[in-house]
Amino acid sequence: MSSSMIRWCGWAAVVGGAMWAAKGLAILATGEQPPLLFEIPLVLFPVGLLGLHARMRGHTGRLRAAGGVVSVIALVAAAAAVVILSVDPEADGVVLGVAISCSALGTVAGLVLLGVVARRAEIFRPPWHRLPLLLGIATPVLFTVVGGVVAAINERLLEVPLVLVAAAWVRLGTLIAAIDRAAIDRAGIDRPGIDQ
Repeated sequence: MSSSMIRWCGWAAVVGGAMWAAKGLAILATGEQPPLLFEIPLVLFPVGLLGLHARMRGHTGRLRAAGGVVSVIALVAAAAAVVILSVDPEADGVVLGVAISCSALGTVAGLVLLGVVARRAEIFRPPWHRLPLLLGIATPVLFTVVGGVVAAINERLLEVPLVLVAAAWVRLGTLIAAIDRAAIDRAGIDRPGIDQ
């Protein structure tokens, strides 16, 4: 993957995070959910993970490979969910539920797997090298435990954990997008004939 593609993947994560933040803030302010601001980021986040995967091209291993595979699965599942919702905005059913669940679980698993590699390889400056792993671990906790507690107080407060996760995605996206050509050359990303 070229440096420009990696940057685009990073910016996809930034846009996804911004969309989730806008959705959460809109619900906190008005109680109304804007259309597709939750679903579209489900596609953009796995794209960001593919950029993170490419950033680590010089660091081979099973965790990195598994992270790439689950990121692709998450992307395909999310794309299927968006297509279903584009055809029928009121869609509700098993297929849509499975697609959204596979996307969410794949994204979290990709964050954890790639996060372990990113932490070990320190592809980002400390303390940011821990961000993908922490985001992968914290997302389910924030959405289930913290979300459940604050939703018991007021249902709109369920959006507070989503806004926090969104902010972390924006930061992770900027880190992914901040790749320079020299870093790619050092990692051998664009060198033909190198199996990484």
